[in-house]
Amino acid sequence: MGRLFCIQCSEDLIEWCYDTERRWIDIQKKRIVIGVAAILVVMLLCLSLLSESTGVQMFRLFRAWNQWNRQEVVCADLDLQAECGVLQISQTVDYYLDRTEEPAISALGKHDFMVYFTDRAMCDENGKILSETAEGQSSASLLGIAYELCRNSSAEIQKDSYVFTIHEAGMQEIAAAIAPETQELDITYESGTVRIELEDGALKQIDFSVSGSMPILFVQTDATISATFRFKEGNFEIPEAVRNTLSES
Repeated sequence: MGRLFCIQCSEDLIEWCYDTERRWIDIQKKRIVIGVAAILVVMLLCLSLLSESTGVQMFRLFRAWNQWNRQEVVCADLDLQAECGVLQISQTVDYYLDRTEEPAISALGKHDFMVYFTDRAMCDENGKILSETAEGQSSASLLGIAYELCRNSSAEIQKDSYVFTIHEAGMQEIAAAIAPETQELDITYESGTVRIELEDGALKQIDFSVSGSMPILFVQTDATISATFRFKEGNFEIPEAVRNTLSES
């Protein structure tokens, strides 16, 4: 009888141990599920905050562009650089855009020599037509390229700096806008970026950078092309002769 009692007690103990173990496993499973759910909730909240933050920052960029588009007069220093074998360019010119009247007139050059152009014609300060198109002043089109990137691409954002990565076709377009001579060179484009910087909610600077390689005497040589618009406060007046000529063209 005592032996049967011991056997029964052993079976009850074993069953109790099994039940305890099952309950412990169930508790651990629930803890794991709760922990995973908590992690997912935190991740979703972080993604939501990141998305919201990115949206707010992109809104600030678009607002800066809208403000720029409403400016009647735009002034900037424009640096143009190219190191592509025998093609070497390093110059800084003044860039102006006057929207006070139609059509809007752009200008490039230095104080001793400026060229004025619309999308239809180009002339000198005396109103003498230099070209029936604005060909040759394509560097001004870089601003349009930057604007389209903002509208159609995503950026890597750090505070007031927005960096856009450019695909190969975009690299060729930017290189040609900075230095049209690059279209005649056998350049393999490898990387390109456009960096836009804001200051006090306004456009401060736009950097264009394209790099690649090209063959020179059977050796691949680095090729780099870049441009920088540094916006500044200032006034600019279009000569009357220029306005008359370009408004009629």
